[in-house]
Amino acid sequence: MKFNKLKIHNIASIADATIDFDQQPLRDEPLFLICGETGSGKSTILDAICLALYKTTPRIKQQKREKYFDENLQIINKGENEGIQVNDPRQYLRRGTSEGFVELTYTGNNDEKCRARIEFGIVGRSQNLKKTEWELTIGSQTYSKEDDIKPQIEATVGFDFEQFCRTTMLAQGEFTRFLKSKEDEKSNILEKLTGTEIYSKIGRRIYEITKEKESAKTAAETAIQAIKLLGSDELQLLLNEQAQLEKVRTEHVGLKNSLEKQKTWLEKTAEIAANEQKIKTELTFWEEKKQTPQIIGIQKIATQWHRTEKERQAMNALQKLEQQYNEYKAEEQRLESVFQQLISGEMYRKLEIEKHQKEIELLTQLLEKEQPHATMFAESQLIVSKLRQHLNDKAEAARLLVQVKDEEAKLPQYETLRDLKKKEWNDIGELLKKQNEEIDTKLNLLNSMNVSQITINLQEINASLKSIRDTQREIEAKSRANDDVMKTSSKVDEIKKSIATKIQSLADLEPKITDAQRTFDDAVQVYEKTKLGLDNHAKALRLQLRTGDICPVCGSTIETIIHDEELEKALQPLKDDLAKKEHHLNILKDNQKTTAAELKSQQQMLEAGQKELQQSEITQQKATEALNNACKEIGIAPNASNLVDQVAVLLAQKESNLSELQQQLKIANTLQDEINAKNKDKDNTAAAEKQANANMIEAEKKILSIKNNINNYNNLLKQKNIDAE
Repeated sequence: MKFNKLKIHNIASIADATIDFDQQPLRDEPLFLICGETGSGKSTILDAICLALYKTTPRIKQQKREKYFDENLQIINKGENEGIQVNDPRQYLRRGTSEGFVELTYTGNNDEKCRARIEFGIVGRSQNLKKTEWELTIGSQTYSKEDDIKPQIEATVGFDFEQFCRTTMLAQGEFTRFLKSKEDEKSNILEKLTGTEIYSKIGRRIYEITKEKESAKTAAETAIQAIKLLGSDELQLLLNEQAQLEKVRTEHVGLKNSLEKQKTWLEKTAEIAANEQKIKTELTFWEEKKQTPQIIGIQKIATQWHRTEKERQAMNALQKLEQQYNEYKAEEQRLESVFQQLISGEMYRKLEIEKHQKEIELLTQLLEKEQPHATMFAESQLIVSKLRQHLNDKAEAARLLVQVKDEEAKLPQYETLRDLKKKEWNDIGELLKKQNEEIDTKLNLLNSMNVSQITINLQEINASLKSIRDTQREIEAKSRANDDVMKTSSKVDEIKKSIATKIQSLADLEPKITDAQRTFDDAVQVYEKTKLGLDNHAKALRLQLRTGDICPVCGSTIETIIHDEELEKALQPLKDDLAKKEHHLNILKDNQKTTAAELKSQQQMLEAGQKELQQSEITQQKATEALNNACKEIGIAPNASNLVDQVAVLLAQKESNLSELQQQLKIANTLQDEINAKNKDKDNTAAAEKQANANMIEAEKKILSIKNNINNYNNLLKQKNIDAE
């Protein structure tokens, strides 16, 4: 899209203004500045463009739907008599005026001329507020309904209002707020201006998902490490059992195959026996059938048939001879017919020869009779020849006279045709001259645009845009590298904390296991000593003991003799206590093994995490170096706090410059296409001029040929008349 002309009448602070973008100095300038005192109408120019195109502006689009009431105005719509909206475009009507309008002429994306116009004001002495009139004209088509205008505006401009404000016209308030805002707020403002808030949300969501996946991965790895693998003995036992089962399966498969073969053989044997029985039954049937009178009669006939074989061969030979005889008979009849025709022809030729001989005899007699008049007959041939020549000359003279009249009748037509061709040639020459002048004018205009410089500028801006976009990618890569380092470092720290916890847990378990082992050993000794008194030898010794004797085990004096049942009953609590202490000891040892395995796993994870952190730091360093080089290439300090914002502003500026240069190049290409079309038209005109000249010369030649023919015919006519006399 390209602006051609903007007319403003009684809008805000501008009474009347016309800006012609197709005239100098704006026509050849890719960039220009709108400047002036506060309130002089700089922003009004931009608002006027938005009003004409979208019936609103960035300033009133952002206002709340508040109302105000002007006592000097009366609202036409009775339902709105409480006031008018603050964001109503009619607020732009200049104070103290009765009407105002904005008219913007531009070239749309479809290269058609478009005119957008919006008008509003006050009607009559009653000061009623006039309804806003908005219309769009594209070529010869005019649209006056808002629902029809909006899609046409978007089609010809290429943007809706929001896109237009973000890509082409940056609102004054938004830019001021951006300049005065803090560093951490500029990103939000740029996102709002460019409509890229969704990408920040996507980035945050991706980070959350990544964190969740990392946690799930860590939990899965921990669970994997906690899985107890089979020992070598258990594994070998299972492998042996598997091999034995495989051997049994192989034996069963062999047995199955053998049984299947036997089954197949038995089925085939049964089938053969059944077929044999069937064949025997059929054989018996046919043997019985063979003895019937009918079969005996057929056998006799067959015997007689074999006996008459020679007679049948002789009959066949006789039939062939009869067929040949009939063929020879027919050929004889055909030859006899041809012979009759030849005889008839011979007789006719003899009659013709006799007739011609009689005619020759009559002519010979006539010549002998007319012989005295032979001299006169010889001269009569000359007289007849001259008479015939005279008649021919007279007929030729009449024919020549007709041709002369025909040629004289053609002459005016060809003279008129020559004059028309000459006029056509002159007209085409004038058209060719005019086309040359138009081509020269467009060539001068094209040369003034300096297309080569535009192309060079485009190449430079494209190179700058590539560098800027590369810088943005390097910034993103640096950010990702920083995030990776932070996440990996945090992960390593968490693993270290976990390892420290595991080590402390092992240290805490060690004295507990020692105490539990000592307690268990003491219980074993007590149990074993107590149990010693229950074996058979102890029982035999105890039968020999009496009250007051010395115990051979412990050396104490026996005061009371205890029976076996009482000893067994007294031993059970010791046995239960021993089992309980052993169970407690095993739990502590299992905890120690599990914690040791988890510690080993955590140490392996720490080693892998440290390697990953080292690699992330290397990647971060490379990303920093690449970013420094990219920033140096585009002339921005890499350590600036607002680096992302600076790059974004520079990118927007370069893209705007690129758009303007592309528009200029498009205009130049259009102009070049027009020149090419004009040159093609000129070539066609030159060919037409050449053809017209050839047609004119051809007409002159035809006229000259007709005049020559008339002279030649007249000369021949005179000569023929003389000869005829």
